[in-house]
Amino acid sequence: MADRMKAISGKSEPTDVEYVDTRIRKGKRAPREPVFRQGSLLLPGGQKLQVVLKDLSAGGTRVEFFQRLELPPKVMVVEPSKNIRAWARVVWQREGVAGLEFLPD
Repeated sequence: MADRMKAISGKSEPTDVEYVDTRIRKGKRAPREPVFRQGSLLLPGGQKLQVVLKDLSAGGTRVEFFQRLELPPKVMVVEPSKNIRAWARVVWQREGVAGLEFLPD
């Protein structure tokens, strides 16, 4: 657990990212920006899960969290300092880490 805490708390330089639909760039992976931002996921039923956003891109983000639970297929990502409030699809997840793809409005 101590190693996991160190890995999650390892800070990266935050950067601003322009949010656009990356599916327009067929076949290209959007550049990832290393970030360390506290945010939350709003789950169906009103549950709020505190997360750390990492590897932010125009098309999605990787989140890390401490609760052992399986995320539903669709979540709302909220991070106030970057003005993020977007629906996202859970692309993959494993033991407190998940990859999310932002959905178009």
